[in-house]
Amino acid sequence: MLPPGERPTVSEKESELSSQIVALQLVRPNIVSVGLANGQVWLQEQADPKALFLRIGQGAHIVKGTLGSYHLWTAEVGEKNWVHVRRVR
Repeated sequence: MLPPGERPTVSEKESELSSQIVALQLVRPNIVSVGLANGQVWLQEQADPKALFLRIGQGAHIVKGTLGSYHLWTAEVGEKNWVHVRRVR
């Protein structure tokens, strides 16, 4: 493991993505696929009913979490009500 001073830094631009939700698809109960205006598609990792409150047209924020995880949230549901997602396209 690299000492803290030698670790590469991750800029804020690389750790957060903002876009608009343009498509939602229910894949399984409480699991949705989210299409963004920039062409990316993100799939919810774990069943969580919070994802059912996502709507087309909302601004989506995806933030890099720990251990390579990603969290998706919208202003309408709040930053603390995020869901785990992974990029599929």
